[in-house]
Amino acid sequence: MKPEAFFVVSNWNNDLSWITDYTQDYLIYDKSGKLPEHDKVIRLKNVGFNIYDIFDFIINNYDSLPKVIAFLQGYPFDHCCRETFNKLIYNTEFTTLEDYSHVAESHAHKKDINGGYMEINTSWYLQLPAPYVHKMFGSYNQFLDYMFINPEFPQWIRFAPGAQYVIPKANILKYSKQFYAKLRNFVGYDSHPMEAHLIERAMYTIFSNKYEERE
Repeated sequence: MKPEAFFVVSNWNNDLSWITDYTQDYLIYDKSGKLPEHDKVIRLKNVGFNIYDIFDFIINNYDSLPKVIAFLQGYPFDHCCRETFNKLIYNTEFTTLEDYSHVAESHAHKKDINGGYMEINTSWYLQLPAPYVHKMFGSYNQFLDYMFINPEFPQWIRFAPGAQYVIPKANILKYSKQFYAKLRNFVGYDSHPMEAHLIERAMYTIFSNKYEERE
């Protein structure tokens, strides 16, 4: 039985042979420049990590999205071991594709009651050294306030490192195409934007539809 989700895979020099173990319904965003473009491969400039690819797919397919989408990295098993992946990838509800059961808790990260990854909200990733660059937002809280109406500013941020999710179409359509165009623009200016790390941490909040978008 194949997963119901349509696979959207972000590739940078990965072995992609695992995809067809699961499905023939997929699209690869290739930033390596090595895959020939065809109906299952789109070649993109190398900007914004996989965060850019997620929003690019949503924008370009907003009016004809698959019922369920799995947004995945070129090798998805770094952040979600294959055993856990094989259980979660068949879900049709909003699902984080992650497995951090082996990681001990610390002052900077912990797990929620369901074992999901949480990181203390310090915006440390906006101070990364070169080659990372930074143009917008001084903190995670500032980003939330810019995008949403009356958001809560959390002490701990729930998210899936690597930004791998199974997302139903309905969760995506909660927000406008213009909303996603803003997000794509925030990460599309460089190959190492710090904003991609910020938005990676906001993905769970975005796609769990917790807030209303700010016009």
